[in-house]
Amino acid sequence: MFGRSREERNRHARQAETPPETAAERIARALEMTPSTLGAAQIELAGNREAVIDGCKGVIAYDEGMVRLAIPNMTVLFRGRELGMRCLAGESVIIEGIIDAIEFSV
Repeated sequence: MFGRSREERNRHARQAETPPETAAERIARALEMTPSTLGAAQIELAGNREAVIDGCKGVIAYDEGMVRLAIPNMTVLFRGRELGMRCLAGESVIIEGIIDAIEFSV
């Protein structure tokens, strides 16, 4: 009868089991992102004719049939025809051409 109700005790126990939120998790929540996307590359496709890559760490190999990029914790390979890089600024790359396949490797 005295003290907390069972529901309050259960709620308090659940809160105690939850680890404190990290700074990355708070930032991700504020930006409405998942924590796993922080520090990851983001790839946006416009059909199979253009790919915008944010978070690129460097160009590993490039010719008109393929572009291999270093992204955090892996590489990404774009295969296709008439591939070109229109923009390479900071950590952003725009690949244009006919993209036939995208492969990721760790």
